[in-house]
Amino acid sequence: MIGLGQVVFAGIMALVVVYGLLETKTSPLVGLAIAATAVVAGVVALFPGALDIVGKIVGLLDNEVLPAVAFVLTLLIMVNLHLKNRRMMRTITALTREIAMSTGQAVEAGGRRAGHAASAAHAPIGAGRSRRSAARSDGTRKLARTRSVTPVHPEE
Repeated sequence: MIGLGQVVFAGIMALVVVYGLLETKTSPLVGLAIAATAVVAGVVALFPGALDIVGKIVGLLDNEVLPAVAFVLTLLIMVNLHLKNRRMMRTITALTREIAMSTGQAVEAGGRRAGHAASAAHAPIGAGRSRRSAARSDGTRKLARTRSVTPVHPEE
């Protein structure tokens, strides 16, 4: 008899299969591998006798199959996320280059335009100014107001 936990786990694996099939558009090999691994995990969850068959195919013991499938599934999802991150970084790089080319200005490291002096408002913290002080017109600095903190002493 199939228990509630088996049905819930198989339902989660069905969602992972859908995720894998949707990912075949961007990375076909990884998407199909995710879907196939989730199908194996779902079958093993619904039919525990399938552990013997799967274990014999891959050469694992009965109690090692499900953790191995979960490990492989996790690795495949991590590879898929890595590939998405690389695609996103390439897109950001292309957009940055396009913006730089369209404005006709070179961008230095640190985000400042080449040939422009950095104003005090855009200077990095620690470059002659701090968050707690503000420069006066006579060159002196005035500390920003802070709340006073009363030390707490345990009662004796």
